[in-house]
Amino acid sequence: MRRFQRNAKLYLVYSTLSGVNSSIFLVAFAFYLEELFNPTNSATATVAFLGVPLLVPAFIGVAFGAQAVAHGANSLPSGLIGDKYGRKRSFIAASLLAVVAGVAVLLTTDALFLVLLAMVVGIGEAFHGVVGAPFLMENSRPEERMHLFTLSGIFGTLSAVAGAFLGGVLPGFFAGVIGGPDPMLGALRLTLFTALPFGLVELVPLAFMKESFAPITAPLREVLAMKHVVHKGTVSRLFGISATYAAGLGLYFPLLNLHFEHEFEVHAEGFGPIVALNEIAIAVAILLVPVLVARLGKVRTITFTRFASVPFLLALAFAGDVYVATVLFVLRGALSSLAFPVTGAFSMEVVDAHERATTAGFTHAAFDVFYGGTIVIGGTLLATGGFWLAFVLAGFLYVLHAFLWYTFFRRHPVELESRVPTVAGASR
Repeated sequence: MRRFQRNAKLYLVYSTLSGVNSSIFLVAFAFYLEELFNPTNSATATVAFLGVPLLVPAFIGVAFGAQAVAHGANSLPSGLIGDKYGRKRSFIAASLLAVVAGVAVLLTTDALFLVLLAMVVGIGEAFHGVVGAPFLMENSRPEERMHLFTLSGIFGTLSAVAGAFLGGVLPGFFAGVIGGPDPMLGALRLTLFTALPFGLVELVPLAFMKESFAPITAPLREVLAMKHVVHKGTVSRLFGISATYAAGLGLYFPLLNLHFEHEFEVHAEGFGPIVALNEIAIAVAILLVPVLVARLGKVRTITFTRFASVPFLLALAFAGDVYVATVLFVLRGALSSLAFPVTGAFSMEVVDAHERATTAGFTHAAFDVFYGGTIVIGGTLLATGGFWLAFVLAGFLYVLHAFLWYTFFRRHPVELESRVPTVAGASR
């Protein structure tokens, strides 16, 4: 860390604070919606959304799906804006939209407005997610890059641990403070409000950042026409790979909290520690990434770790005990997440500097559109009692995702260079 550039260190602080904010929202928002629209825990409770009655789990799937689709729809514009106007402005936009969403959640109980709120969160997160990887590339040297991406993943995971802990513990604390016969709705609303200070504080490291990227000087119309994108074939392959993984993840992951609640009667205060344990396991596992890359190369690391997570995912579908399910959930997360720092670095290394944010925009757009689309399918399966099928379909898509990585990029120069002895030495 001492060797990292000043901008890179500031980004780690900013990203960590932003991760706490996002994780609180991730843990608490689904429970908030369920408490708001189904306080009696009825299996037949519905929500009137745009004139259509939806079962509550299906509506929650729509809300999270809308968030992901909004993220995806804004991903390409975010990348173009990042390439045209710079990285720092994109981060500021992400933080301000997070604050707006944090305030708005306290002001309405209307179903449509809550879905629109989720979309605002998705739009803001798009700026951070799309521009983060190019920013790290531009503020690191090749010999330290894999370590920086790995450490960014670890810090992001630790921030998710903190957010999951707060999202799980604070509802019970606030419920005790509020008191009364049914305090949980207000407690969950206050928990979501707790995310707001992190959105404000994360502006501080942004103020000290210096823009290190020379924005594209071409007219905006040429940027929008993407004439600056040279590696169109590579971008198309990354798009397809991202879409495949996202479609699998969206089927089950956003609704795991409700799956644990329905199958094992684990509520917000119990699910928060499970998520935190999962994130801790991911943080520890990610420490192995530089070693794996040095021995296997980037593409083989991605392929191996994604394949290895599939048996635990499939077993999770049929786990009959909360402790077994927790262990499977944690092992799945640790193995699958080993690939994230590698995919981020590799995707930025196979394109030129002036097309990195746009490339990240394409891959994020693919991820979020397909993620959002399959969340709706997962919500429907959960509502109808067939959620096990979501895990099985996700496992198939994970296998296809790993196969595509290996097929498309196993002979790429970046992959071959990642397995030379000098890289292994640098990793040690």
